[in-house]
Amino acid sequence: MYAIKKCDKVEIDQGALYLGESTEKRSVGYLELKPHSSLTLHHREAIENLVQVKNSCVMVVFDKSLGTTHRLDEGDRWRIEPKGTWHIHVNPFSKTSLTYWHFEGDVREVIEAIRRGGD
Repeated sequence: MYAIKKCDKVEIDQGALYLGESTEKRSVGYLELKPHSSLTLHHREAIENLVQVKNSCVMVVFDKSLGTTHRLDEGDRWRIEPKGTWHIHVNPFSKTSLTYWHFEGDVREVIEAIRRGGD
């Protein structure tokens, strides 16, 4: 995993994004979610690999019309594919969640938009 200390921290209402290296082929970083929060439904034009670093989170992945729910506990891994799959990162728990992400694909435009304060 990419060292979190090397990442740029971007505060968001739901917690923080830690943005690491971003190239044409891969982008890495972390998502910190406050207790009882979630990101909005989104997708990326890349395959998303996740590792739960601290506490737990829930992924709602719309690989079926109603979506499937996957709980990630510390050390658990999840791969969201194919690229463009809609999903939601959720922390329904009382402790802050930290998830490492590694995108396989070019999401530099998304990363730069986040750095500028948008998505």
